[in-house]
Amino acid sequence: MKTTALAVAITTVAGTASSQDVLLGNLPDTFGTGGSVGLTETRSKAVSFTIPAGPGFTFDALTLALASFEVGDTAFGQIRASDGTNNPTETVLSTVFYDGDGSVGTQTNSPDTPFSFVGGETYWLVVGSLPSGSSITWSRAQPDITPAGLADFGEYRFRASTTWGSSSQFNNFVIEGTLVPAPASAGLLGLAGLAAARRRR
Repeated sequence: MKTTALAVAITTVAGTASSQDVLLGNLPDTFGTGGSVGLTETRSKAVSFTIPAGPGFTFDALTLALASFEVGDTAFGQIRASDGTNNPTETVLSTVFYDGDGSVGTQTNSPDTPFSFVGGETYWLVVGSLPSGSSITWSRAQPDITPAGLADFGEYRFRASTTWGSSSQFNNFVIEGTLVPAPASAGLLGLAGLAAARRRR
């Protein structure tokens, strides 16, 4: 009976920890022709969000709605910390790259290095393109769709050169992540390994 109860508990925890969730996003059913045009490495757009309190989430995937995205272009989505006011810092915590293929619509990719969001912390998604290609457009639906998900949406900001300013255009994206197991959950998963080892003896 104890083994069965433990197995049920472990299965429940493992299932919860491995499910991928939408942390924040606002992808439309159909894409509009508007958006933030001419984005480069220094002319960029950003959106802030706050992770729910708790153990945090791994950063699994980022989907961007892109246009004017030609072969040879390289777009990026960077995760940056907040400067404590209403702007992103210059410190890049994680980056997702996209290679242009001439299409219009969504582009999905995983971060270049593993990264986890800390519960209760505020982050910024900064979107632009590398100087090796041409500028890109980060699309937006019309009317705008407010981002929603497990994280709390903050605001959009736009930077033309070195200074960030407010923006009323809600560009389209989805950030996906997986809940980091709480310490108690990790302990149960460890017990699962011990139980499996005993069964093999």
